[in-house]
Amino acid sequence: MKILIVDDELLSRTKIRRFIEARPESFEVLEATNGLEALDIIEAQSPDIVFLDIEMPEMNGMDLVQAIGNPEFALIFQTAFSEFAVEAFEKNALDYILKPFNQDRFDQALDKALSRRTTDNQIQGLTQHLGQDKVYLSKVVVKRGVRNTLIPIEDVLWFKSENHYTYVCTKDFEYIYSEPLKELIEKLDPTLFMQVHRNAIVRMNAIKDIMQGDNMSLVLENGSEVPVSRSNKKVIKDKVLRF
Repeated sequence: MKILIVDDELLSRTKIRRFIEARPESFEVLEATNGLEALDIIEAQSPDIVFLDIEMPEMNGMDLVQAIGNPEFALIFQTAFSEFAVEAFEKNALDYILKPFNQDRFDQALDKALSRRTTDNQIQGLTQHLGQDKVYLSKVVVKRGVRNTLIPIEDVLWFKSENHYTYVCTKDFEYIYSEPLKELIEKLDPTLFMQVHRNAIVRMNAIKDIMQGDNMSLVLENGSEVPVSRSNKKVIKDKVLRF
């Protein structure tokens, strides 16, 4: 059975590895220092259990949860979040370990993971609670060949749906993305992004011009023209022009 430890702090990873080695069972232990590295390991190694830190550079635990989709492993958070946030996680995550923790608390979490796996509903509920805590995507994960690549959210001009695919559109490139717009919009900061059409979500400060008329459209900083649905015309005038 494989256990993946995801934490940017060497001391934290070493501590968890030591607790695992103290167990009577035999495990293969994998390590990742950030969420992007963890995503590559998850895709290549298919771990059974993942101990995931929340606050990490490059790609944090929240971004990783969003990118995972439907995991087939047991997910356990190890976090220094506030008591209020931990209570929210507890309702839907398989388990959490509040730092600092001891061997007994670690064993409780691992025993729970060995007895059952996380479900899709648990992950969906977790992301909903994270959303309620106003934690939004700071990066999106796209594929470039066989590698996962991080796109900072501030580099995204807009997201579009076309021919049954979702695309992340930056100044120079378009990347295929894994989630439909109707799910993606819930994970984006509403002060930065808005859905202007059923097939388009734009970053508001990327809008350079508004073409008004019977068919309104937005011109973005790279020259892309994005259609605006009739139902969003008033919102555009009120919100975007004010922005």
